Amino acid sequence: MTRLAFLLAGACIAALISFGAAAGHQPKAKKTGAALVADRIWWGAEFELTLTAPDTGEKFQRTRAGVVWDHLVFSNCFAAGGKGALVAVVRFPKTKDEFTLRSIGPAEDLYALRIYQLEKTFPKLHKKIVDGAKDTPDVKVGQPKLPDNLKETDPVPKRLLPVVLAAGRKYEEKRPELMLRVIKGSHLFFPRAEKVAWSIHIDGDRLFVTTGCHDRMYYATFHVEFRKKAGGIANEWEYVRVYGEEKFKGE
Repeated sequence: MTRLAFLLAGACIAALISFGAAAGHQPKAKKTGAALVADRIWWGAEFELTLTAPDTGEKFQRTRAGVVWDHLVFSNCFAAGGKGALVAVVRFPKTKDEFTLRSIGPAEDLYALRIYQLEKTFPKLHKKIVDGAKDTPDVKVGQPKLPDNLKETDPVPKRLLPVVLAAGRKYEEKRPELMLRVIKGSHLFFPRAEKVAWSIHIDGDRLFVTTGCHDRMYYATFHVEFRKKAGGIANEWEYVRVYGEEKFKGE
């Protein structure tokens, strides 16, 4: 398994890749920002939420004690330096602390609106997200047909690291569409590419970079398919499609 941590800043990509090595014991960092908000909400703290979409002028306000839905939203969707379309101002009346957070991106915008059932409260924003994640022919709902005995390529050879990075970028590009088309009623969140582990399986002239996620009741698997370039050298691969599928695993 390979874990990616990459930052996309324009055309620059910084990649850190580890191969299952155990991390050293590090002192726990003090929680701040969205992590602190999510932690307080997890313990049921009362909070005032003002959620706005500055580009569309849409707004939602509510005060209540934190519940699981709030924790799902703030543990997954917001950050101090987010670049998404939603701005959340969270105030805790008991401590008078106030936090201003921004959603991370379109997939997080979609998830927050879905979990809070705010599609009709933010109709302009919701339409913009959906229109930007229209069905594309290279996204397939389901799984590729692979041999039962196909083994993982582990450790990943250095020559294939660019393929893993390309898979992560493609998955990230398609994440809003995957959330629209693959999720069929669960509350599963599809994490960002740098937050999940990736594996490689090679089947002849096909190469699959695979990841997945799960909660207590559902799991999802994603395969990014590449093929050897016609007439190219043996290690040249080109992107073909992304597969995604969600399944119920039990309560």
